Amino acid sequence: MPKIILIGFVLMVSCSKDTVDENTSIYGTWQNISLINQSTHTLNLIFGKGGLSAKINTIEDAQGHIISNFQGNKSWKNNNGIIEIELASGETETYKLNAQGQLEANNQNSFVLNKISNDYTLLEGDK
Repeated sequence: MPKIILIGFVLMVSCSKDTVDENTSIYGTWQNISLINQSTHTLNLIFGKGGLSAKINTIEDAQGHIISNFQGNKSWKNNNGIIEIELASGETETYKLNAQGQLEANNQNSFVLNKISNDYTLLEGDK
């Protein structure tokens, strides 16, 4: 009798109606660092819940001067493994999650971003 109860419990748990958020692995901060003309270019993409995202571009020259640009409140969605970011201009940037777990720019196979953090609280502001 205990075996039947255990099997019934396992079946109920495995048939739960809870949905798994397919974007959980995307949420967080992704980064690419490139050296271009003796300057370090850093791109951070931040993806959060509710379609919130941000893009931070930073350039540091050989003398240590830093220029940084923050673009927030872009919407994003995961379309079958293709991450689509809606830009304020109406254009769309696309990335795909590759086999190594990196985000790869769809228009440049050599441009990849590595996930550096699961943190996306920057997008939530002060609460």
